Amino acid sequence: MMEQVLAYMVYDAGHLTLYARSPDFFIHHVIIWLGYLFSEHSDTHVKIVFDAMCILESTNPSFSLSWLMEALKYPYDNLHMGILAFTFGIWTLMRMVYYPYWVYNNALGSTASTVVNVGYMALNAYWFWLLCKKAHRTVTNLSPSPAAAPPNPEEASSARSNPRERRT
Repeated sequence: MMEQVLAYMVYDAGHLTLYARSPDFFIHHVIIWLGYLFSEHSDTHVKIVFDAMCILESTNPSFSLSWLMEALKYPYDNLHMGILAFTFGIWTLMRMVYYPYWVYNNALGSTASTVVNVGYMALNAYWFWLLCKKAHRTVTNLSPSPAAAPPNPEEASSARSNPRERRT
């Protein structure tokens, strides 16, 4: 199980080079790799780490879809805003609510496990702050989509015949 998680983290870190603008995402992967290297490798512990990775990484599909829509500059219509709201909600529930609850009930026990999980939760708190900032910017800076605007008959009549002609 752990080899699969680590292979996924290597793939994901390689994929990050295409879109990551800051080292935050790479730090996340380094913490996972170090947590694995310096932790015990008993079957019970490996299962707990695997479960933790599945919980944390379960937010990736919606997050990736949101990122793709942003990268493609998809207009902020109802579909896009719904996906962004779903992503924010599922990310918050899984990483800020469920994961700490799960750690408290399942993963406490060894010092190494506690240190790694505190590192994960600190990164989640930092990313939650970034997501809140992004959500605030998105909601406060919404401009209507040009496709959603009704046609304006005045603009059609004042169309310029020459593209180099100055607008008045």
